Amino acid sequence: MAILVPFFLFADRIEAAARALLASPPSGVAAALVLGGLLASDVVLPVPSSFVSAAVGASAARLTSVLLLFAGIVLLPGIALLVVRLPAWRRRAAQRRGASG
Repeated sequence: MAILVPFFLFADRIEAAARALLASPPSGVAAALVLGGLLASDVVLPVPSSFVSAAVGASAARLTSVLLLFAGIVLLPGIALLVVRLPAWRRRAAQRRGASG
């Protein structure tokens, strides 16, 4: 519930920014970097991914949209998970090797 508070407080500003963005979208590469980054940051920030996904669909070609959404929603968070969890996995593997040997 608390995650919705910013949307209630800043709904008018968010809607105005969305309308301005959709009225004059940035260049393709800049939009791809910003929108892909927003989707990837959804792992740690309360980013409205459905809104960002809609912006991706509105601002890019179909194949580009699919690739951006896949990278932003699946690949980048998966890489972030691996980076965060890898030390713990290595530590557990070392403990198992030490216990068995």
